[in-house]
Amino acid sequence: MEPSAFLSYTHDDDSDGSIRAFKERLEIGAKLILGKPFKIFFDRDDIAWGASWDASIKNSLNDTTFLIPIITPSYFNSAPCRDELRTFLEREGSLKKTLVLAVHYIDVPELDSKTQPADDLIAAVWKRQWVDWRHLREASLNPQKKQAYTDLAKKIRRAIPTVTGANGVDAASTPPPTAAAAAAAARKYACLIGCGTFDATMSLEATATPKQNVADLEQALSALPGAPFQTTTLVDPVSDDVRTALQRVAQGATADDFVLIYYTGVASVSAEDGVCLVATNSKPTLLESAAVPLSWVRRRITDTIAARNVVVVLDCGYRALPAGQHTSIADALQSDLGKGKGKCLITASTAIDTNPEQLGERNSPFTKWLVKGLTSWQADQNQDGVITLDEIYSYVTSEANADVLALKPKKWDFELAEPGRIEIGRRAKKATAANPSRQTVEKFPQLEEIKVAYSVKRLIPFLGDGIYGSGPLSAFALLGGMAERSQIELTSDLSIATAAEYLQVQLSTGRGDESEKQARADFLADFLEILQQQSKSPDVLRRAVHDVVITKMTAPWMMVSATYDDVLERRLAQAGQPFVVLSHVLRAEQPELRGKILVRRHGQADADSKWEISAADNILLQDLASDGSYRVIYKVLGSPFLNQVPDPELGIDTVVVTESDHTLFLSYLDNERTKVPAMFAKPFKIGAMLFLGYNLDVWHYRLVARVFGKAPGKAYAVRQPTSAIEWRFWRALGVDVMPTDPETFAATLLV
Repeated sequence: MEPSAFLSYTHDDDSDGSIRAFKERLEIGAKLILGKPFKIFFDRDDIAWGASWDASIKNSLNDTTFLIPIITPSYFNSAPCRDELRTFLEREGSLKKTLVLAVHYIDVPELDSKTQPADDLIAAVWKRQWVDWRHLREASLNPQKKQAYTDLAKKIRRAIPTVTGANGVDAASTPPPTAAAAAAAARKYACLIGCGTFDATMSLEATATPKQNVADLEQALSALPGAPFQTTTLVDPVSDDVRTALQRVAQGATADDFVLIYYTGVASVSAEDGVCLVATNSKPTLLESAAVPLSWVRRRITDTIAARNVVVVLDCGYRALPAGQHTSIADALQSDLGKGKGKCLITASTAIDTNPEQLGERNSPFTKWLVKGLTSWQADQNQDGVITLDEIYSYVTSEANADVLALKPKKWDFELAEPGRIEIGRRAKKATAANPSRQTVEKFPQLEEIKVAYSVKRLIPFLGDGIYGSGPLSAFALLGGMAERSQIELTSDLSIATAAEYLQVQLSTGRGDESEKQARADFLADFLEILQQQSKSPDVLRRAVHDVVITKMTAPWMMVSATYDDVLERRLAQAGQPFVVLSHVLRAEQPELRGKILVRRHGQADADSKWEISAADNILLQDLASDGSYRVIYKVLGSPFLNQVPDPELGIDTVVVTESDHTLFLSYLDNERTKVPAMFAKPFKIGAMLFLGYNLDVWHYRLVARVFGKAPGKAYAVRQPTSAIEWRFWRALGVDVMPTDPETFAATLLV
């Protein structure tokens, strides 16, 4: 069965339709994160619910169906709800999987209790990490609420043990997971504790720095791309609250998870009680019971937690009790926390009676640089797109940070399996890796074959957004533009099709059926603006791939372009070279135009630009250039720039970018009048296709497979595939892959 979920709730709680809206928005968010639809069964009175419930529950091996209980006071008074929750809790126990994702929707006081509730089901929810939706329930769809949906969708993704890949390929048939995949599968928890208000008997001055430290670090950890931390924050808590929060985190963590425990404030050090984290109710004579001794943290948390990687960070001042007592902070910390497998201890200071605050600064020095390293990404010292624990500690304690070094920080690794590879954050790299040299490209044996095909005018370039590297107009940059406008998180596994679909859905939410056209128009306007802004970058006007087309390829020639910009077209026009652009009409006001071919001529003798719309089987090469010296660009995915035809009343829309667009476009390819123009049939059959920077994701694979099938002749791809699935796609198409950079490859051809 495909991954799915049952929404368990009482109908009375949905009298205003808010839970239904929650379900619909979560389905959108889950589809965005998973890359495919995620069904949430909503109405237990519906036949679909009953059939799917029976199929899921009776199949004891099914561990990709989840229960999302909407926790309210009424929930635990509902017999159906209690039965559903109990059933899935039992399945969790037997399958050893996380199958219940509880959402605290309306306040149930027992869940905030310091002691375990008497009701067994309330107690089961109390013990686990539930999602707090109480403050979001009545809020409008603001950025905070959108992020909450994304975070919940990520919980679903992390709970799915395996996800079947495109084309029916699953984990069993692919190579072992990469470090990135393994990091994405693990969950990251952070319990952030700050205390700046103290009992009068402690003789400590109140301070706002711990509160500010916790707030800023929580924001930095929650905003990390890829897999942000699930955070629990406590500011000026009593000691019992600290113990309860730590125990909840420990109980919810599994072996592959990463747990961060952070405390900022003051720690007392004495021969009798050892190192104790001071809380608001702590008293000098009651530290063992009214503070949080590190020895308790060791016994109840770090020595018993299932997680193999636990990091304890203490950014606090140490106070000796009684005053004046000589104590080695380093020895006390190691003694109290104790050695043990999978632990790391970091302290911002090893000096007694030091004040980690700085006058006029919002944060303590250690946390200030910790937050800066995470938010600026400067802590990624080797620029591989990953911040490790070692890297962030090295960054914070570098020689440049004299304010940190003055406090004498220290780090201990206690039997960590791979201390240098514990990931704090991972993101898609903004900069491409160092380009290979031309000498490396010249070693590819395919290069000579490509030069021969070019010399006899049988080379057909197929351009993808990879020709722009990771700069403006690349997939990464276009995703960034869409993510910014839709306020969704930019992750390494997010595709343009999914991001575009999400942005368009957002623009249409709350609008009637009549406004769907306007929502599409607004989306295309946004997309056009993104393309126009990024096209202004000087980098996009200096692409070697474009130079090859303009200076080395002599007419007649044809090429395919899956880019949405018009940079090449503008450069051809500036060079005085006439050309023709062909694209499919995806949508139009007149039904008979849909799927047909838009032909736009540029640089003709009688006009600067001409256009017409014709059936795919009516276009001939000799009609595009009477002297046979044609230059044809087949914009297979269209472009917002092509939509601006002289007659706006036609409502021409050529853009294939959302998932819905791709589905519609593929349907046109089965019709003789709307398929790939017949004039391409012979050149595609006898020519050599050269894919340059073409990202073969699921939608692009479907497109190439439908348009070209398995290459009848020679086909080459200049691209570094990013996954095992993409390698398999290229092999399935019979394409010879040269894993190198398109710009360097093109520059080699220019020599």
